[in-house]
Amino acid sequence: MKRDMRKATDNARNKVQYMQKKLSKSGGVNSYFLDGN
Repeated sequence: MKRDMRKATDNARNKVQYMQKKLSKSGGVNSYFLDGN
């Protein structure tokens, strides 16, 4: 059970990092939301 929880948090963290990379590449939050992605 604990291992599953750790896996879930790792997945969430990776997702957040991926989103942040995507945001920084596209020039920040504003352009991200304006593009409607």
